[in-house]
Amino acid sequence: MIDAVIFDTPPTPSLLHSSIYLATDMILYPTTCETLSFDGLAASMGRRQQFQPLRQQLSRRQIEVLGIVPTMYQNSTALHNHNLKLLQEQFGSAVFAPITLRTLWREASYNRCMVYAIAPQSKAAEEAWKLVERVEQGMRVYG
Repeated sequence: MIDAVIFDTPPTPSLLHSSIYLATDMILYPTTCETLSFDGLAASMGRRQQFQPLRQQLSRRQIEVLGIVPTMYQNSTALHNHNLKLLQEQFGSAVFAPITLRTLWREASYNRCMVYAIAPQSKAAEEAWKLVERVEQGMRVYG
């Protein structure tokens, strides 16, 4: 039995997204703390709402927002701090702790491995594990 399948897709609508919205029970929205990313987040959330009536016709439950993850966060910038605050004001506890932009993420991507493999004790790995724990917690609540 499969408990979770993760689709990492851009927010641009597609036929794949339609299938995902019909099949999924929970969505985790990653977003950067940038204006254009917020536009994509709003559009994705709107599409989620558009599928709710069809899911209801098919006797499927509503798609839950598992959470919103600010990614590539730079706490040294006033813009990111301001936009994180806006996200938290609008979505409250649905906003997860941000994943900080770190060189280690690029190095792991370049090496095609997880941050845990190249730096298991790093801040990046710590933030990633906290994200995993929060997702697991949400799956228990909504699952």
